[in-house]
Amino acid sequence: MNRKGSLIFLVILMWAWPLVCQAEVARFWFNVFTTNYPDPSQRRLDVAVVLGDTRYRQPDAIKSLQVTAPDPAHTVMDLSKNCWYELRGQFFAYFLPSFFPGGQIPSGSYVAKVVDKAGKSLTVKKTLTVSFLPCPTITFPSTGAVLAQLKPTIAWTKVTGAQFYSIDLDDLTKGEPIYGTPARLIEVYRDSFTLQTGVLKPGTNYRIRIEARNSDKMMNQRSRSDWVNFSTAPTAQ
Repeated sequence: MNRKGSLIFLVILMWAWPLVCQAEVARFWFNVFTTNYPDPSQRRLDVAVVLGDTRYRQPDAIKSLQVTAPDPAHTVMDLSKNCWYELRGQFFAYFLPSFFPGGQIPSGSYVAKVVDKAGKSLTVKKTLTVSFLPCPTITFPSTGAVLAQLKPTIAWTKVTGAQFYSIDLDDLTKGEPIYGTPARLIEVYRDSFTLQTGVLKPGTNYRIRIEARNSDKMMNQRSRSDWVNFSTAPTAQ
């Protein structure tokens, strides 16, 4: 490209760049669901929003993102940029019952409103009938157990309504997650799971939790067991 052509290209780019930066978000995905815990005070409403147009940087493609609840006060949940989760590619926040008037998560139509950089607003509604999936209980290992084997079978109570279970397993000695991150999600379709060779190490402290889900979709109703702390013996094999 000669000098004149390069200059023309630069002028066109400078003219078009503001339009690109202010491009509209064409669509987005939105869901609300409940997460249950053994302690009823920890029950919560989860809110997730995914901007459907991946051509734009997220969350810089929007000016605001708000979700209005169906309670009499029309409580507004602000999913600001602080609610952006890069690893999952979504806006996510949760709200305890105490956040809402009367201390109850309301049933009804939740309305998500996105305003993009171009000033265009989009809304999506989701109807939620509040209910809670029963929580699983871990039956093996027990809290404080010291395991002599490195390939134990983790077991828990079956949950009515659950389609599958996932496992959260943390190495407390190193302070690192083993299972439970999006990159290492373990899906189990029964009420037990045998850990494979290399997952556990001798003389190490761990904690484990089971999550039940009522759908194969990532963002849907779920419940969690209590954490169970255990360790492996220094001579475990």
